[in-house]
Order: sequence, then C-alpha cells, then structure tokens
Amino acid sequence: PCSSVSSDVQLEELATASLVRLPSSDSLLLNDILRIHADAHSIWLSDRSSVCCFSPAGELLRLLSRQGQGPGEYTGITDFQVDAEGNVWVLSRSQQRLFLYGKDDQLVRTLDLPLWVENMKLVGDGLLLYSGNEPDDSGMQLHWMDLSSGTILRHAKPLDRQQAAYLHVHNRNPFQSASSGGCHFSQLFNDTVYTLTEAGAVPSAVVDFEGHNVPASFYAAEYQDIMEFFQKFHGVGTYAYGLNYYYQKQCCLAVLPKSGTGQRVMNGFRLSSPLSDYPVDLNEVAMFAQDDGSIILPLDAASVKEYYAASSRPVPQEVSAYLPEVSEDANPFLLVVRFHE
Repeated sequence: PCSSVSSDVQLEELATASLVRLPSSDSLLLNDILRIHADAHSIWLSDRSSVCCFSPAGELLRLLSRQGQGPGEYTGITDFQVDAEGNVWVLSRSQQRLFLYGKDDQLVRTLDLPLWVENMKLVGDGLLLYSGNEPDDSGMQLHWMDLSSGTILRHAKPLDRQQAAYLHVHNRNPFQSASSGGCHFSQLFNDTVYTLTEAGAVPSAVVDFEGHNVPASFYAAEYQDIMEFFQKFHGVGTYAYGLNYYYQKQCCLAVLPKSGTGQRVMNGFRLSSPLSDYPVDLNEVAMFAQDDGSIILPLDAASVKEYYAASSRPVPQEVSAYLPEVSEDANPFLLVVRFHE
C-alpha cells in the first residue's frame, strides 16, 4: 500500500544482512555499478568499463578490462553475462555488438546485432535480448538469439509505437529467475510480469498498487518527449510504478510474505548488523535483485566512514580495520540482504 511507506524499519525484522568489502587500488576503481550477478561461489559486477569477479569474501578473482577502440575492445559496457564455463559476454549498445571473452579474458568471437539492445540474459543455449522502446524492423521488444549461429530466431512482445515516441527509460535489470526453460521479465512502466519461454512472453502476474496503478489512458496521451511525460506524471502525484516501485518520486521496496499478509513497505531502513544503526535511503542506493531472492546494495564507503565519524556510535567491527584507509573514491561495500522465508 502506498499509504504505509516507512523509513523507520529495522531490517533484521525482515532479513539477515552481510557486508562484502571490495578492495580498492589504482587498477581497480569502480564507477557507477551497472549490474551484479552473485551466487554461492562468486560475485560478478560491472561498471561501464570493466567486469569484475570477487569471492564472497571480497577477494578479487578476475578483472576483464578491454575498453578502447582497438581490435577485441569495446567502447563501453551496457550489460554482461557469464556462462557456466566462465566465459563472459559483453554487450556494447553503442557498437551494436556482442563480445565473447574466454576464461583467459582473450576475445573468442564477436557478434554484430541488427538492433539496439539494452539488456540481455543467458537462458539455456540462447540469449534473450531486450531492445526497450527502440523501434526495429520486427516491431517487437524481446528477441531470442541462437548463440551457435548468432542469428535471431524469434521475437515477442509487440512494441507500443505510441510509448516508443517518448518513453525512453532504461531498465536496470528486466530479467529475473533464470532457468533452463526461461525466466521472468518486467518493465519499469508496465504492471504485468511475464514468463519468457521458447513459446513467447506469457503474462503471469500483475502488480497491484491498490488504486495507484497508472491508467492506460495516461500513456495514450500525446507527449512531446520524456520530460513532458514526467512533468505531467509527477503533476498528478498519485501513481506508482515498477517492481522496486516509485511513488511520489520516492523509491520504495515492498516485502510480501508468502502468506500474503503482513507485508512491509519502506523507502529506507536501519541496520542492526553488520553496520550498527546505519541508515539506508533507497533513493540514494541502487538495488540489484538476485535469482535466489536476495538483493545486493552498493553502499558508498566514504559515506559510511563519514557517518560513524560524525556520530557517537562505535565503529562496527566488520569495518573498523578498513575505515581509516577509505578515501573519497574508494570502492563500495556490498550489502547482501537475504529475506526471511
């Protein structure tokens, strides 16, 4: 419910949290993190220029950094995927190209794309591509590519040409819960969650904001550009959208128990552990949902240091040895949140 949003939530009531410290060095300084993929053995993440792999304890295991204009180099990273053998697929939207790097970080192959792609997801032996609201010849938003041949075999989910004229908003991660048969797919301005399989995109759930869902008529109106759309959207002020949803310019997170009762809605929370009493504002951090249901939030290390320096609270043991060496450009801490069943 949009009326019950709170920032005064103790996270331990809903979840357990752990902290991963990412090392910093002259050769490893991350900018805005675009994507995080984690499992029990590793944490993969990327910014615009590199893909990194860390152990669950934060030890750097691998660094793929091939940004440039030369052969085998990408101009920038838009998305990435890692297969079961440790090969890394890098998407460069500006080049309309996929780069495949082996475990030795050497280029194995490139694939030129016939469309502009925002996000991708490895599913089985294929690759799901999402082209957002960028029109292409197929008139669709989702595309299945066969990686062995590099050809697109199928398309799904028709593009709304009216929205494509103005609604250019990049999804941080529209694909979730991958399996050998498919995955779930969602969009920022779409209340429907789809299940994607070889058969296509099938609606499987609808997000209900209890009277605050955006009506279809609002999208059907004429807008000159995305700025005019948002001006009118926020002028109304009562609509909510997105899975990590937004309401009245506030980023919120709803935690729904399997029983369907007792849900909690927050735009921030406080930690009891591992960062004692540290406040997390969801409007100031990115959230990366993982296939196991956990979320990972990068916390600015310099802000953590400043918080404890300005307060009378004791520095938590988990970071006490590291805070003295934290600088303004230090790599973030990763807060890994696992919700109770």
